[in-house]
Amino acid sequence: MLSLRLPAEAENRLAAVAKANGCTKTHYVRELILEHLEDLEDLHLAQRELEAVRSGRSRTYSQEEVERALGIHEDAAHVPNKLTAETLAKSERGEDVHHAKDAEDLFKRLDLDSRKARLQALLDMEPCPDFEPRPRPRYTLDALLAQCDETADFPEEDRQWLNCAPVGKELL
Repeated sequence: MLSLRLPAEAENRLAAVAKANGCTKTHYVRELILEHLEDLEDLHLAQRELEAVRSGRSRTYSQEEVERALGIHEDAAHVPNKLTAETLAKSERGEDVHHAKDAEDLFKRLDLDSRKARLQALLDMEPCPDFEPRPRPRYTLDALLAQCDETADFPEEDRQWLNCAPVGKELL
């Protein structure tokens, strides 16, 4: 059983989504947690491995080292996939080749003028600066429990859910 308090704005947004879609707030909270739990686990695993590499307890391997260890011939690692091979063969035969005087002319011939502006905007964007992930706060179970109000009543929605009969493989 889990009980949590959300900021009023988040609670109102969640209630609106639930009402609009005919689902309970609990349903959406459960789905969000399950959807992002694996991402959080992966993030923590990656952070632990990064710490291990930085401290010398673990190491990284170059692509060449991996290829050599797996016995992959250098040329085999650069063989194009089926679609790329077919596209190259068509180009060599002169099929599906478009001639243009410049990129703007090519966009026009391929009817991609509307995409050109979006592509140019992407090309003009500044690259993302390198960043270090912020350290995440660490909590103990005792500290989290100290924030809980044991006297608080369960919301009506939670009481309804708790009183429902099992319908599947719930662990009770």
